[in-house]
Amino acid sequence: MYEATQKIPEELWRTEAYHFIPGCQGLSIEIGYHDLFEVPSDPSGVIRNVFCSVHFNSYGFPTDEKRYEEILFSLPEIQEIKGKLEGIFGSVWSALTINA
Repeated sequence: MYEATQKIPEELWRTEAYHFIPGCQGLSIEIGYHDLFEVPSDPSGVIRNVFCSVHFNSYGFPTDEKRYEEILFSLPEIQEIKGKLEGIFGSVWSALTINA
């Protein structure tokens, strides 16, 4: 994942204070119903009743969350992961979440 995100233009993830690179701090998978908070692409800000979530951990924030999310979910590596999860769970929803 770390290598895949290097394809995203630097101006969307690199500042003097941090480098927002999902996967640089590891990966975690949460299975079982739980809530996701701080979802910029959802107007309510919280998505409830999520059964499985995959987290590619990092520090910091992208400089343009909307554009970063758009590019991130178009990467072939992410599409491959999504396809594999859809083979298990059916339709899969994707969102960039920022935990401050």
